[in-house]
Amino acid sequence: MKKANGVQVALKWRKRIAVLLALSSGASLIYTLVAYYVGSLNGSWLSRGTVASVGGFFVAFIIYKMPNGWPRYEPNRARTLAKISFIFLGAFFSGVIVFFATGFLLMEILGGPIPAGPLGNGFLIFAWIIAPVIGGFIGHLIFKRSKYSDPSLYSGYS
Repeated sequence: MKKANGVQVALKWRKRIAVLLALSSGASLIYTLVAYYVGSLNGSWLSRGTVASVGGFFVAFIIYKMPNGWPRYEPNRARTLAKISFIFLGAFFSGVIVFFATGFLLMEILGGPIPAGPLGNGFLIFAWIIAPVIGGFIGHLIFKRSKYSDPSLYSGYS
């Protein structure tokens, strides 16, 4: 029953904890609903209790469905993850940098806050949509020219 690395024992305890968490979340949800309908809780506490109970169910589901053991190393998956990381980091940093740099420049040019309307909307569209797309493309180009794009870098660990 017990494996050498303790995976079976850990799996058993993890399932017990998930079931206990799901049962306590269900009891909490029932208590919250009953207390609200009796009149001892107001609407904000009802929403907080409901969100907490649903969150408890969600965490219990995640704990119950967690994979067992260590995943196998797959070179193509590692290379794809590195590529996606370069793209997302390029998009994120370009969006943040362009937002603050363009916002600062616009505030200096205008002499005050950026007004609502076409200029403000254009600024937000450029900073949070156009700049991250360009940054993601730049991240892709950086990945292509870096050592991380070489497939032989990932094949040594299998």
